[in-house]
Amino acid sequence: MDAGTGVAAPVSGLAADPRSLAALGRDARADTPEARRKVAVQFEALFMDQLVRRMRATAPGETPMDNAGTRMFRELLDQETARTMAEHGGIGLADMLVRQLGGAHAAVPLQKLPRQP
Repeated sequence: MDAGTGVAAPVSGLAADPRSLAALGRDARADTPEARRKVAVQFEALFMDQLVRRMRATAPGETPMDNAGTRMFRELLDQETARTMAEHGGIGLADMLVRQLGGAHAAVPLQKLPRQP
């Protein structure tokens, strides 16, 4: 995480890319806080990608412009959108994973949410 902006450092590549996945595995075996952060952000990106795919599946069906090319573009756009969202905080899943895995803030308990009546 960049100390100046509070934003996670970009994670290059996607887990779907075999080279990127191998590099992510090497980083994970290093078991450093930075490696945990990278793995957690990548996991959140994959999770967000699945959310976006499911959301897109609920949209109305085919249009006259719908073909294999536009579907592939949409899938790549969704992957990139999910990765960008995860790198910029996402839904907080990466932060929770880092805390669970013993990251830098492992000793800090999650703030308790107010109870709903």
